[in-house]
Amino acid sequence: MKSIIYFVAATFFLLLAGCSENGTSVNLPATPQKQLIKLPQKEGLSKDFQLSVTKKVNGNIGSSIVIKGNYLNAEGKLIKVYGALRIPSGAFDGEREITMTIDNQYAAVEFYPHMTFDKPLNLNLMFAGLDLSTLNLPNGSVGFYYVDDKGNLTPIANQGVLVNNFLGSLMVVGARIDHFSRYAFAK
Repeated sequence: MKSIIYFVAATFFLLLAGCSENGTSVNLPATPQKQLIKLPQKEGLSKDFQLSVTKKVNGNIGSSIVIKGNYLNAEGKLIKVYGALRIPSGAFDGEREITMTIDNQYAAVEFYPHMTFDKPLNLNLMFAGLDLSTLNLPNGSVGFYYVDDKGNLTPIANQGVLVNNFLGSLMVVGARIDHFSRYAFAK
């Protein structure tokens, strides 16, 4: 019954929003463009550091993948990265080698192979040691997004995005991943 109500409400909204009195489409106000949050540049031996992990997973059984690492930025400050991806049983059929890679330029992660799931996966991801003071990040201004091939951002359902300016940390808890691609923090 709820699905029928949602369908009727969505159809009604589309009819109202899609047409104006003269038959042309309504111009919706532009939303401000979100920007991906940059990571500090790596320095010294950390310059060539690529944080990535690959694990063979049976999607019928489920598993988890953990990624963690550190690098030094140009000021010699330690940047920490931690991520945990929980794959529930029945997420996909058979075995796959799954790769989780942290982006070198942005607070982002990418998963391979690109695929969709029968059950959503759960991601916790944290970057710490960042200098957030120059980014002007008021409460609620940072989100966690799917990034498509053209750079368009789509919000991802999650249990919370936490920003701690004092510790210089960004964290998403319980991000719902229904397909493998690229995901990032943006403001």
